[in-house]
Amino acid sequence: MPLIVGSQPAERGESILEIVGYADRFSVHPGETIRFMVSSQHETYGAGIVRLIHGDENPLGPGYRDERIATEIDGDYNAILPIGWTI
Repeated sequence: MPLIVGSQPAERGESILEIVGYADRFSVHPGETIRFMVSSQHETYGAGIVRLIHGDENPLGPGYRDERIATEIDGDYNAILPIGWTI
């Protein structure tokens, strides 16, 4: 399950990741459990699940295509910050 990662330009050509995440499994079958870990520089973030059909963004390739899967995790979440951290 792909996770969308946001970035913004930074000094010296670097990139600051605004949100990054990963799953504890690459794929699951219906009824199986998967956990997602998310780190965000924002107070809230939106989450949803997609089925990746084509991940190739090359203009000569099939193009990026995904299919939204309605799940109970669809929605907005509050980021949990470690004690002493601020946004």
